[in-house]
Amino acid sequence: MDNLVLELLEKEKPVVIGHRGAAGLAVENTIVAIRKALELGVKIVEVDVRLTSDRKIVVFHDEDLKRLAGVDKKIRDLTLRDLREVRINNEGIPTLDEVLAEVSGKAGILIEIKEEGWEDLVVSSIKQNKAVDWSAVISFHEGAIQKVKLLYSRIPTGLIYAIPPGKVIDAKRLMASMVLPNYRILTNKHLEFAHKQGLKVVTWTVNEPSKALELALAGVDGITTDYPNLILEAISEARRKQS
Repeated sequence: MDNLVLELLEKEKPVVIGHRGAAGLAVENTIVAIRKALELGVKIVEVDVRLTSDRKIVVFHDEDLKRLAGVDKKIRDLTLRDLREVRINNEGIPTLDEVLAEVSGKAGILIEIKEEGWEDLVVSSIKQNKAVDWSAVISFHEGAIQKVKLLYSRIPTGLIYAIPPGKVIDAKRLMASMVLPNYRILTNKHLEFAHKQGLKVVTWTVNEPSKALELALAGVDGITTDYPNLILEAISEARRKQS
């Protein structure tokens, strides 16, 4: 296996994944949030990407700046220069290139494409930052992960969903390596079926240690959380008790 994300999902079960870096501990999707996750020992981080009006990829979850910055403007209508002036609790909005440079293979990264149509730019950024061996691209949009696979088949992909019965068959058809169901719809049957299809299962967003332990026992491959400190501690403690 020549990709760190897939390798970790295979061997570390369950891998604790830092959601938007470590969204519960720092401003989500910022360099500080990424650093926090890495400091805690997180082996995979997850970030979201959007496109600016001048076709630069920034790491940001929402369509607009309202929730985080109190500004009623959409990312797609602003230039990177505009966004450089936005501060959220003194933190700036990074580009994908900056985040990849920060991670730099110290961990794996899941890059969630929030909108379709510029998958080529994401693939270019991954390749230019020599991140192919430790990156994977995920999305709710089937077209996005299909396009990534067509552009560069070595990059693993994953299909995200939150509505039952799930999209295991769709993910298989799209040559994805993983499915990412919301934990509320993940049943043992769902998990078993995905594994039978050769897919890794990464679930989100789990912030309760008791739920994380339940999912770990069920055999989930990855658990995404805003509070990697709590989930890492709970899993580590459970393993100590077993040994």
